[in-house]
Amino acid sequence: MRNGKKLILTHRMKILLIFLGIVLVWTIAGTAGWAGQFKPMFKRSSVVAAMGIAVPLTTWPAHELLLEFSGKGFGANALTELNFMSLLFFLVWSAVLWSPMLIFLRQTIPRWVGFLAQVSLLAAVSALFWKFGNG
Repeated sequence: MRNGKKLILTHRMKILLIFLGIVLVWTIAGTAGWAGQFKPMFKRSSVVAAMGIAVPLTTWPAHELLLEFSGKGFGANALTELNFMSLLFFLVWSAVLWSPMLIFLRQTIPRWVGFLAQVSLLAAVSALFWKFGNG
């Protein structure tokens, strides 16, 4: 019985660490991407180029809120500043964006439910970007 609880705790710690890692990477990449920091690196690395497409596609709501908060307004075709406030906005949005991953904390829920929820949220945000954020 004690070994089973230890396995559950270990499983939950792994999920939380993966969640925190992805959220922090997405926060930093989103902040840097919308501040224009990726542009000089696109030609050097295909990983950076892929992140330069995936991250802005999924973090545009935080970018729009940050533009509104800074006074430039929704829909402004502008880069954001690289500061603490932008990190905070992107941190909150990244936590929301990757929150379906927390379904995996419960081992009684089938894994396909968690994957489906995460993929659905990412697809919905990407589709909304093409509808509202691109034009």
